[in-house]
Amino acid sequence: MTAPRTLLDDQKPLASRWLRLSVGLGLGNGVLLILQAWLLAQIINSVVFDDVGLAEVVPWLWPLLLLFAVRAGIAWASEQSAFRAAAQVKISLRDRLYRHIQAAGPAWMAGQRSGAIAEDLTRGIEAVEAYYSRYLPAMSLTALIPLAILIVVLPLDWLSALIMLVTAPLIPVFMILIGSGVERLNQQLWKELARMGAHFLDVIQGMTTLKLFNASRREAEVIARISEDYRASTMRVLRVAFLTSAVL
Repeated sequence: MTAPRTLLDDQKPLASRWLRLSVGLGLGNGVLLILQAWLLAQIINSVVFDDVGLAEVVPWLWPLLLLFAVRAGIAWASEQSAFRAAAQVKISLRDRLYRHIQAAGPAWMAGQRSGAIAEDLTRGIEAVEAYYSRYLPAMSLTALIPLAILIVVLPLDWLSALIMLVTAPLIPVFMILIGSGVERLNQQLWKELARMGAHFLDVIQGMTTLKLFNASRREAEVIARISEDYRASTMRVLRVAFLTSAVL
């Protein structure tokens, strides 16, 4: 598990500028979220406890609507920056793979399964996008946004700040505990996907031979069985992922 993680970490300089921009925009969005919560609290307090009518809270509603629009724009810009960071890494990795294949030569290619190589060049590279566009920005914002909320809440209500201070570290702890299980299942799922892709491409390339020996129906049954196994493995990963969300 160390080698893939080291490879991903080595590509961070290629995406650092866009990642910093994405995290900065996300942090700004978090600050606006705090302001939005404060405006909502003012409106709810006025309507529920102070018996204020709609006309009196309208001046609070317009800034709230503006905040919704601004936050949507910032969220879009943050996602675009994160995707741009992932694109830089994907281009670099795909170029490195092509150069490695060219340097290895036809003799090396003859001993490899073309389906597995095609899977690495397509879905394998594309899978890196989630790590750079989702995971890395979310990991930074998970630490920064709660800290910003804590700084705002502390002078207003020290007891609530204390509760947040005690409970906030539980989030990354649970993420680590549950994420280790998801990672193991995901690695197993990826191996099954690579085998399935390689087998399917080999069958397509040898379709003429299979037809000659009347073995195409048997191979179709094998592919169906492999696909069903992959479906079951995918559902196991999804089940753990949904349980992760429920626990958090």
